[in-house]
Order: sequence, then structure tokens, then C-alpha cells
Amino acid sequence: MYYKIVNHFDIECLEDFNQYQLLKTNVIDEKDKLRNFANVIENAKSTIETFDDNYGATRHPGADLGGYVLIFPTIEHTELFLEKIMGQYSLQPECVEFQDILEQDGKMEWVMQIYILSSDYCLVLIFPRKNH
Repeated sequence: MYYKIVNHFDIECLEDFNQYQLLKTNVIDEKDKLRNFANVIENAKSTIETFDDNYGATRHPGADLGGYVLIFPTIEHTELFLEKIMGQYSLQPECVEFQDILEQDGKMEWVMQIYILSSDYCLVLIFPRKNH
């Protein structure tokens, strides 16, 4: 599973869902993971705001310019789907335009990668991986 974030509405729904999950859990480790995920969502929100400002908030992800963000919520989902997504767009890891570590703890780090697919279209991948 992954979250496809195209515009501000999508990011608001993801924020609401994460907040709901945070409120309903009593497990400390889960709360910490959800707080880290909230910070990851904030970074995605900044990217989406840039897309919305420059290409319009009602753009179609496949037909209009700009791009979108894919967020993989767990390491397991990253392992299952990231390679398949990369293959769909014929992307190679060495062709990443920009990469940053968004969040980090002792076991895991959240990575953001930006791939430029055309002059006005990019794919932003956000995923957790085991900390090196």
C-alpha cells in the first residue's frame, strides 16, 4: 500500500487519518511512530503546496503538469512496492534529482527522493528504510 498525494485535499485527509490513529492508540511506540509520520506528512504538504501554487490545486495527476507524492507508510510496503513503482516509470536510483532524510531514529529513517520525469512533471517518493 502507498498513499498517492496529488493536492491539498489528499494531504488533509492523510493528516486527519494520522491524527485519528494517534488519538486511538495507547501504545507509546505507536504514538512515537505516528508523530514521526506527522512530520513526514508536513514535508509532503510543502511539496504539494508548491505543486498547487504552480500548477493548480485541481490538476489531474496523469493529464496535467506538476506531479505527485507517493508515501509508503512502512518498511514492508516500501520493500513490496518501491521497486515496482520505479520500474513503472523506468527510474534508476542513481537518477534521483534530490534526496533528503526527513526523520530519523535509532531503527529507521524517512527518505524523500525527487525524480524529474519531464520538464514540468516530477514524482516524489517518501519512504521509510532501516537506518544504516
